[in-house]
Amino acid sequence: MEKQHADDPRVLLETLLSGIAERIGHSTYRGCPFLNLATEFPDDSHPGRVVARSNKEELRARLAAILGKVGVGDPDRTASQIALIINGAYVTGLIARPADLRGDLIDAAMKLLAWNEYTQGAQAKPTMAKHIGKMLKAARLKLGLKAAEVGAACNLTRSRIYGFEAAKFILPKQLPGLAKALRIPLEQLQAENGPDRRSDRHHS
Repeated sequence: MEKQHADDPRVLLETLLSGIAERIGHSTYRGCPFLNLATEFPDDSHPGRVVARSNKEELRARLAAILGKVGVGDPDRTASQIALIINGAYVTGLIARPADLRGDLIDAAMKLLAWNEYTQGAQAKPTMAKHIGKMLKAARLKLGLKAAEVGAACNLTRSRIYGFEAAKFILPKQLPGLAKALRIPLEQLQAENGPDRRSDRHHS
């Protein structure tokens, strides 16, 4: 999986979450075996609990590695937050099966990621007035569109749209499609687009 999506860590993260949702939605699902193991053996020193804890730490490390490639300022903390969402999905899957578990899980994680990226950018550049991402998000919400719908219109993934909404610079070649999908004059988007700071890990 990592090799297949090595050039796009956002797609890699979405693929990882999709796989988890697929396992939860399977008819034979009886809960996360590692959470079940931790519940069965409350003693921290029990070998079973050690195995369960090791699995969860490995998941957080894997998430942190992916988020580091995305460019998140604090990948370890964000990885822990997404792990909380994942473990919540594991438990929820035992009680109820949401109509779109995959969509809900990915949507929650991507919104968290977009918010962390936005706050990171705001702290790094507090005086920069231009913010094309804010304009994109405001236009999408005004039209009542989901990120996936905008992505489909632009031939982009939902996670890429969330990334754009947290960005201050977007490659000019992406602007015409976004302008059309969100009914924003292209010139207005171009005027709001910030300077090219891809070396600072902003989105392209």
